[in-house]
Amino acid sequence: MRTPSETNLWKDYFNTEARSGQPVKPVRARDFPKGLFGCLPQLHTVVDVGCNDGNAVAALKEVGIQGYHGIDFAEEPVAIARERYPLHRFDVCDMLEMGGKYPRRFDGFLLNSVLAFIPHSHAEKALRSLALSLKTGAVGMLATTLGSGYVYTPHGVLYNYHRAELLELLRRTGFRHTDGYHVADKAIVFSLQYF
Repeated sequence: MRTPSETNLWKDYFNTEARSGQPVKPVRARDFPKGLFGCLPQLHTVVDVGCNDGNAVAALKEVGIQGYHGIDFAEEPVAIARERYPLHRFDVCDMLEMGGKYPRRFDGFLLNSVLAFIPHSHAEKALRSLALSLKTGAVGMLATTLGSGYVYTPHGVLYNYHRAELLELLRRTGFRHTDGYHVADKAIVFSLQYF
């Protein structure tokens, strides 16, 4: 698990950001690899890990996602998401606890910028927990920052990954890279499938 100080720094930041009333920059449908979620069954549920205030709901709907479940470890953004999107489910949950709380529940996943907030020493455990919440064959997208080591910010530490290091971590945790990656502004986007 993260140390209490690491978790609390980021929780405080995201809760304060939510209280500011400024909406989080929305995720756009064009950010998703084309056809990523096209193989999902008709009745499906996609989990948005680190959903914040639900800023990906509209984009996921635009690409055909009907069953949406958002999770975030910060309470206040989840409360805002529940208010904005009452037809969707939002829960407060840490990624490290997903496997036990939602065993084999999800057909797809969105992991947008979440790994940057998880220490390298806990990334494998977090991805294994996500994997335990996914059905075999689940598809999804992971976006994270590239670089080496970590960066200190006023709010806490951000963790970067080299492409090869990230691919190896994904392989060890049961994910397969299914599509080319797109690099922009020191970020990387993968289409993945869980086996």
